[in-house]
Amino acid sequence: MKIERVLFSTLFLLWLCLLPFKLFAQESVKFEILSSRAVSEITSSTTDEVWKLTETSERKGIILLVKADVKAGMIIYPTDFYLSYGGSDRTKCEGNLLSSSIETKGDWSFTEGRMSREIKMTQDRTIHLNLLFTVPVDVKQVSLMLLQPIARPVTIK
Repeated sequence: MKIERVLFSTLFLLWLCLLPFKLFAQESVKFEILSSRAVSEITSSTTDEVWKLTETSERKGIILLVKADVKAGMIIYPTDFYLSYGGSDRTKCEGNLLSSSIETKGDWSFTEGRMSREIKMTQDRTIHLNLLFTVPVDVKQVSLMLLQPIARPVTIK
């Protein structure tokens, strides 16, 4: 009986410690990479803005087609995506396009050192998102990563 009380107390305290992280964590979304493609140039059809790889001997452009089931009210910032490769190396998303296939034309939005425009979800649905990255030419395998909050919000005094 005493062991059961100690075990219950321990589990209850652990639950109390973890509760704030559950309350303040974003709703998780499952992202699935459907395909990838190497590119050297992309043109936005609406703005005629062109993204062009300048260091073709050292780097390559990669588009990942990513599928996600999202909820109404969610906001996605493409600059929160990055690729991990070669152990500790990282590269951030440089452009994005909502489309159901890998596209090099369309309403691309390029970041180039600035925050990307937010993508607001108005309804529950499945989206397909093209994400543009650059990596060294010798990279053969990447992992898609997403920035996530790790603690509850705090008030700055």
